[in-house]
Amino acid sequence: MIQSPPIPYETVFDVTDDEVVILDADGVIVDVNLAWKRFCDENGGDAKSYYIGTNYLTTCRTAFGPSDTEASVVEIGISKVLAEGGAFRCEYPCHSPTIERWFELKASSGKIAGSSFAVVTHRNISTRYVQQMAARDAFYQAQMLATLVANSNDAILSYDLDGKIITWNRAAQKLYGYSPEEALGQSIWFLFTPDLPASSFKAYRDKVVAGDITGFEAVRMDRDGRRIDVWVTCSPLRGPDGAIEAISGIHRDITVRKQLEQVQSLVAHEVTHRAKNMLSVVNAIQRQTARSSRTIAEFSEKFSQRISFLVASTDSLVHGDWKQVSLQDLLVSQFDLFDSIAADRFVYNGPSVDLLPQAAQAVGMALHELLTNSLKHGVLSSSSGTVEVSWALETRSDDKSLILVWLERGTPFHTEPTRQGFGHTVLTKLAKSMIKGESSLHFDLTGLRWTISIPAQHFVDQ
Repeated sequence: MIQSPPIPYETVFDVTDDEVVILDADGVIVDVNLAWKRFCDENGGDAKSYYIGTNYLTTCRTAFGPSDTEASVVEIGISKVLAEGGAFRCEYPCHSPTIERWFELKASSGKIAGSSFAVVTHRNISTRYVQQMAARDAFYQAQMLATLVANSNDAILSYDLDGKIITWNRAAQKLYGYSPEEALGQSIWFLFTPDLPASSFKAYRDKVVAGDITGFEAVRMDRDGRRIDVWVTCSPLRGPDGAIEAISGIHRDITVRKQLEQVQSLVAHEVTHRAKNMLSVVNAIQRQTARSSRTIAEFSEKFSQRISFLVASTDSLVHGDWKQVSLQDLLVSQFDLFDSIAADRFVYNGPSVDLLPQAAQAVGMALHELLTNSLKHGVLSSSSGTVEVSWALETRSDDKSLILVWLERGTPFHTEPTRQGFGHTVLTKLAKSMIKGESSLHFDLTGLRWTISIPAQHFVDQ
């Protein structure tokens, strides 16, 4: 049998793509492979000696720069290998001016004729390292996103292109009343109000997929059938191949904001409405003051006084400075404007009750509207008739409320007025907008009757 000649170690040494150096017992480089030389040539290393004769340990010990921490670890590790045998491994950065690189270093020990040596290999692991870092970052980002979604105060949900819900966070459960077990797998359609056509989901989905809409106001429905105003922020979700597979949605409850906007709009409209009516009120005051005055001096004194009352009443509404205020005091502050005209035509009675700010504002605006209307069209526009205001506490099923009634006697209405202006809105919708109460306005042969029910959280009875 013919034996093959032995292969010199230098040949094997140079075949590997890893950069390899051999160190003697003192850590001095005694040999390097072809990959090491090529690396030195390409990166500005010592192309004459390729660092042969240089002490590797000293180089590590004196290193300064981004990798000096790892260099210190390498010095300790290789020193231990040379002294005790065994192996050592670590990873370290070795960046060039144009590219970031990472290497894996392995040191193994050996002995020749009783003298220790070490073989140190350097393998470029930049691709793997970058992939690992990307995977780690993706993991942390996914964890962070999952935490944000789970703890968000906004309802966050997602569903596939057929509308089947695939994620549902705790805020979604709080907003809509459905647990994840109840919502997952269901069609998103169960949140839509019954008045929406079945085709609306498909149209909405197609617009999101096409990028035509990213946010909009909508009305959705909770488990109890309650309609909720929400702001929806939506975006398509893509799979690994880039194709759109689902839609994510963030639903923010804006019901309170919408109610506040309605109240603000109502108040602003009321101020504008009152400004337009001011001249009519002044004209009515002038007319009735002239009717009861015998001289120009008397008219001037009375008219000036009544205009002052009007200014004071208007200021109290516009500035909205009410705190906790007695209902009787609120009535008196409104009646003061007209008291000198018809002091004996106002009657009011009821228990001692304080209104809290929101109710005080709602009732004050309504009273002013009623007084203004009466001055222009009701009993205060004539020489007879009375205004009676009464209030009482009412308890039903442990739910206490305050019932306030305004009644005009002396101006019968054979038919209810057909025109319903802003004053009608103030008297019939203000309570619902501001205090979640109920109000009604009726015209009959007795006269005008307005009733408001004030919930317990808006007053304090004494």
